[in-house]
Amino acid sequence: MKRQEELIRILLKSEKPLTTTELAKQLSVSSRTIRSDLEKIESELLVHHLCLEKKPHVGVWIQGAKEDKIALFLNVDQQNDTANTIKSSNCSSLTCLRK
Repeated sequence: MKRQEELIRILLKSEKPLTTTELAKQLSVSSRTIRSDLEKIESELLVHHLCLEKKPHVGVWIQGAKEDKIALFLNVDQQNDTANTIKSSNCSSLTCLRK
């Protein structure tokens, strides 16, 4: 999920549509992997009242209200921070949850 979270961040920060080729280069993966990841993140976007717009030969972008984009960005960052905290604490998930 980390790559998909990074993909969401890139799309949220971008001021213009990005092609799958551009996204693939940024994330060091294939365009097919990007297309697969885009399919997976579409449901997450809907939860936040956002949608993924796609236009051939133009690119993809996240469409929606600024407030919803900010909420999604904070949500993705929070998930990343939580994952990093658990990894760096060097304990099992169950032990970490008990604290």
